[in-house]
Amino acid sequence: MQYFVMQKAKELGIKVMFDGQGADEVFLGYEHYFKYIYKDLKDRAIMNEDFFENLKSFRYPKEGILEGYHGIEKFGVAWERIRQTSGVRESYLNQKEIRDIFDYQSFFSFNIRELMQNNLQALLRFEDRDSMAFG
Repeated sequence: MQYFVMQKAKELGIKVMFDGQGADEVFLGYEHYFKYIYKDLKDRAIMNEDFFENLKSFRYPKEGILEGYHGIEKFGVAWERIRQTSGVRESYLNQKEIRDIFDYQSFFSFNIRELMQNNLQALLRFEDRDSMAFG
């Protein structure tokens, strides 16, 4: 879709565009981030009981978010889950490296890591390719 947007921009003589691509990644707008948002609100004691009241999510009901939250609430839970279900021999698992991946000290550090490690490269690649296709 972005390809055609950039094509139309070229036709109209537009040189610079702000298209919103990546906003969901930057602001953690995807449903699979709900458990991290829930954890952050709970950690900062600013979450009310009505957190789920107006949540309209097709794929992740309240129970799914809570289940995911309990997997990230404490690193020990995540470590045990990885150890028991990964199929990798424990002697090959490096707890310190896994902790660096899964144990976030703050929501901000999670957001930064998610953006820098998982999203930014793909966003820039597609944006660059689509925007440069038309010079």
